[in-house]
Amino acid sequence: MADEPPAPLSRGKPGAKAAAAAGENEYVAGVAWDDRSTCQAAECRKPLAIGEARIGKRPPSLAARPGKTRWYHLDCVFRTFRRACRDSKTITSIEDVQCLEALAPADRACVRALVEGWRAELAEATRQDA
Repeated sequence: MADEPPAPLSRGKPGAKAAAAAGENEYVAGVAWDDRSTCQAAECRKPLAIGEARIGKRPPSLAARPGKTRWYHLDCVFRTFRRACRDSKTITSIEDVQCLEALAPADRACVRALVEGWRAELAEATRQDA
């Protein structure tokens, strides 16, 4: 019986442990410059039109270069936070989004409103847990 591999639960999740050690998610704002990108939100998956504002999530990477950026519509990225683990880094401040100045003023205002809405949602969930 010594030759049997360990049960799956006893192995843990080395990828998740390594990613956690590598750092937190980073978020970057941008404008779609071609029509090849699609929103990575599971409930959306629609194309990002040329010139459309988007937010990219860069997961931590153990490699020397940053991980692949996954692009989302502005409102879709905040919807994905509801499904994220509590320990995952989400956008809780406007400073959490890099290159925000690349967006048009109306899109920056939209991001600010979405951040405030997400913070209010987090505060409500925290009150309910207490």
